[in-house]
Amino acid sequence: MTRTRLAVLGVTLAVAVPLVAGCGGGGGGGSSTSSNGTESAGDWANGFCGAFKDWADTLKPIGQSLQSNPTKANLQSAADDIKSANETLADDLKGLGKPDISGSGEAKNVVDQLADQIKTDSNKVADAMKNISTTSDLISAAGIVTTTLQELQSQVQEAVASLKALSQDQSGTLKDALDNASNCRALTG
Repeated sequence: MTRTRLAVLGVTLAVAVPLVAGCGGGGGGGSSTSSNGTESAGDWANGFCGAFKDWADTLKPIGQSLQSNPTKANLQSAADDIKSANETLADDLKGLGKPDISGSGEAKNVVDQLADQIKTDSNKVADAMKNISTTSDLISAAGIVTTTLQELQSQVQEAVASLKALSQDQSGTLKDALDNASNCRALTG
């Protein structure tokens, strides 16, 4: 197996992570928890985007390592690290409470569904990267990883669009919070 072919997977990962991670954009968010246990929309948005920021920060060095040291052992190690990062992301998203907006239950459902999709996508990537022994296996795995990351990007974009559409008839919407939360700004800035 050539170093160049292994590097293809590293480059794929390094390029795809920032694309998947972006979720909002703008300034800083608010900060408070209401008496009914929901988080302010700003805090919730910071938590949502913070989960993606942490995930991207974890995956970036994995992609860089694969680019600089594209070996089979490094690839197999990366597969475990990617699966762990994806599971952490999904758990962080599932752990978010409800934002203090009308439609908070729907927001929670959108995020929980996204977390489930991330776990499914993670399993696809892990399965693709198991038992790579030939160049053909590597090329196939790189294709699956690329396709799965593109699907994940689409799933994240759809979830963010759904979240931004909630409670748009009110001022201080979740859209505003996602556009203005500091963690969202850090992902897109």
